[in-house]
Amino acid sequence: MKVPFLELKPLPEEANSKSLKLDLYHGLPAACREFFGPNHSAHTCSSRDNAPVCCESQVPDSGPRSVGYTDSCCWLNGDPAGLGSHQFMKSQVAILLGGNKLNRGVVDKLHQRGMKVIVVDWNPEPELKGDHHLWVDTKDTGRVLEALAQLGQMDVRVAYTSTDVAVPTAVAIHKRYGLCAPQGARYEAPLSKAQMAAVWNEHKLLNRFSFLIPPGQQQILIVAARGKEVVVKPNVSSSSRGITIVAAGADETTLRTALKRAQGCSFDGQAVVEEFFPGREFTVEMLGDSEGNVTVYAVSVKYHTLHAGPNRIANKLHYNSTVYPDETYDRIADYGRRCYRSLGLNCSFGHLEILMREDGLLSPVEIGSRSSGFIAYPLVQLASGRDFFEDYLGVLGGARVANESYRTSMSSMYFFYDFPPDRPCRNATHLCKHLPIGIESLYHDREAIVRGRTYRTIDNESERHGHEILCGHRSTLTIEAVETAERRMLRTLFNGSEG
Repeated sequence: MKVPFLELKPLPEEANSKSLKLDLYHGLPAACREFFGPNHSAHTCSSRDNAPVCCESQVPDSGPRSVGYTDSCCWLNGDPAGLGSHQFMKSQVAILLGGNKLNRGVVDKLHQRGMKVIVVDWNPEPELKGDHHLWVDTKDTGRVLEALAQLGQMDVRVAYTSTDVAVPTAVAIHKRYGLCAPQGARYEAPLSKAQMAAVWNEHKLLNRFSFLIPPGQQQILIVAARGKEVVVKPNVSSSSRGITIVAAGADETTLRTALKRAQGCSFDGQAVVEEFFPGREFTVEMLGDSEGNVTVYAVSVKYHTLHAGPNRIANKLHYNSTVYPDETYDRIADYGRRCYRSLGLNCSFGHLEILMREDGLLSPVEIGSRSSGFIAYPLVQLASGRDFFEDYLGVLGGARVANESYRTSMSSMYFFYDFPPDRPCRNATHLCKHLPIGIESLYHDREAIVRGRTYRTIDNESERHGHEILCGHRSTLTIEAVETAERRMLRTLFNGSEG
């Protein structure tokens, strides 16, 4: 049978509009303010937005439901058939592996399509519950499949996750429900950083040293770091946990402390030491099909907080930035495809982090065979003019993608609030009060901006202080415009006035 190409039409541009907007109810650009319809105001992504409930009796028939799962595979709150599982018989179903509030955009996208969303999360009260919550660890593939089976027959169209450790579970769900699933050992367990580095080195893509440090072999680190600045990080982890940049000439105590920190945050207890590669970091957002085709939907310029100690944690991802010429993004996109294909990835998203040195030399950092929260929707769609998530659903149904790169006159940015530690907030303002006309925020989380609150150094991505999902024309949504607004906001926050 001939596999069809995706026939979704690219979103047309409104290059001359000073107030670019996108009405994604219909997948066509209109205006950022009308992203969710004419009466939409930016959505607040907070835990209060999705008030947690404990059992069926506390929610209406259409509300989210929680069911617990014990070691003996019993439902804590009774027979699942009594918890409204019939609602999934008549609707297409999406499985969201992880109830992090940064997946709010994905849930909205799925609900726009009329799909019911089952959230699987180890937390009894996750930030997002969707239409049904299964209290199961997303890494426990067998338990997740058994819990879903007890809900009865369902028309499952996608399992989505923003975490590497849940990718094998997503793949298993796709196979169970007859969807196109990635093939190969790369999807049987989370890809480790050592595995990626070894393959990229073999294909002459890595361009720096990287060594695995098994338990008890700390001498590898000491020898590798001799006279060099290095990065010590967990072999298998998530949310930028346990990463330490160690300066050249550091003593053995510092190196051993960094090693212990990385091993403690790694799911396999192992760490990696890599040559520090100075330069700018980017992300490459890709989608591959079962035939080996890989589309690059967007490239972002990545910026990092100064308030994360020895770690490197992103505070801005800027898609379609004008900081670099388009030829640079094209070269990075091509390199991203090579990194994706070299690992044998297929039929999945690809979220690649990659470094570029001042002389133009590229070096991949790591890749996830998944997307990430608001990147999956709406950030990439805004920048590419393509319905990124809809194309993914098409691939799961057997469609193919083209070996192309997309770019429009629009820009988008994942902006994270980044506050200096040990200073009290004197005035609860936010970024959008200081942005120029033409830059819109589609989602936001401003819960941490509270007068009198004092902030602290963050240690991983989960500790960031909130976010804005920004969109605008490339000529308007520039890094200079955002950083100017950010400086004004910080003066107001910590000085109490616009001084």
